[in-house]
Amino acid sequence: TFAVMPSTKGGPNPTKDNAVRVAKRMATKKEQSANQNKKHRELQLELAKQLGLKGPVTFNSVAAHFAALAHLGSDRAAVRGGMSDAFRADVQFVEEWVKHELRQMDGSHDWWHIHRVRNTALAIARKERPDGDDPAFELVVELAALVHDVRDWKYSGDPEAGTRAIARDVAGMIRTITDVHPDVLRRVLNVVQRVGFKDELATSGEALGGRGDGSKKNQPKKKPVDDLPLELKVVQDADRLDAIGAIGIARTFCYGGAKGHAMHVPGVKPRERLTRDEYVGDKKTLEENGAASARVETTVNHFHEKLLRLRGLMKTETGRAMAEKRHDRMVAFLEHFHEEWEGA
Repeated sequence: TFAVMPSTKGGPNPTKDNAVRVAKRMATKKEQSANQNKKHRELQLELAKQLGLKGPVTFNSVAAHFAALAHLGSDRAAVRGGMSDAFRADVQFVEEWVKHELRQMDGSHDWWHIHRVRNTALAIARKERPDGDDPAFELVVELAALVHDVRDWKYSGDPEAGTRAIARDVAGMIRTITDVHPDVLRRVLNVVQRVGFKDELATSGEALGGRGDGSKKNQPKKKPVDDLPLELKVVQDADRLDAIGAIGIARTFCYGGAKGHAMHVPGVKPRERLTRDEYVGDKKTLEENGAASARVETTVNHFHEKLLRLRGLMKTETGRAMAEKRHDRMVAFLEHFHEEWEGA
């Protein structure tokens, strides 16, 4: 006797649904590619018109068209405007890629966090523009803000996952930009590699200094703020501003919930001198240095260990000014939180 399999007619079909999604993505990519090719041909025809030729002139990139147009003495404002449009197309490709990468992230590190950081970073950048000529500055700021949390180590478990993905995938999306500004990707990667809070913390061994007393004079000297690239200061400040204030409070509890952290546990005190190894949860290094191998993580302690320190770690004048009110909102929130915890 053979069992009769239940009918699935009319029910969900995961394999078919996935095939439909893949087909839609492929169709979208095909359409985007066709639009880009159309744009390239229009630019080729425009250059041919400038040269008085009948057919389109072939170049390897959109950037070459604009460079040639500028060389021919075309209207410089029009050339800059056209180049800006071509750059925006590259940025939009990166934006769609980031949205796809973050599609399953919790609300603390989702697309809307990136959206806010980009807007804040560009606002800071316009007030903190570098001395001299750096036409790629705002592009670097915007691209770095867009990609800074792709495959974040807090979720991937791999500190290099993000930079590998960016170097591999984004390089092909911003060729128009890098044809004109070849060092943009290098600058973006430099920001991404150094933007995190963990990169300003001492390791357990450095904090102990080999003497076991944890004295401050044994802590590593941090690189002077003036030596940091301006785009790093801007993106870092924007990211940290989104970690504090009302939005920061909401994100912190969202992240704590996603990670299964307790809200608050009386008696579990925050670490006053948090090390990099403690922050990233490197249990092996902690055990080798005699630190506790397990600890109850609470969301409220995260305010004391990290968030309340961020105001003092801002790198730009604009960022420091913006941080004041947001810091005060966190302090007021914590006062109310502890009052209500005790039943007040």
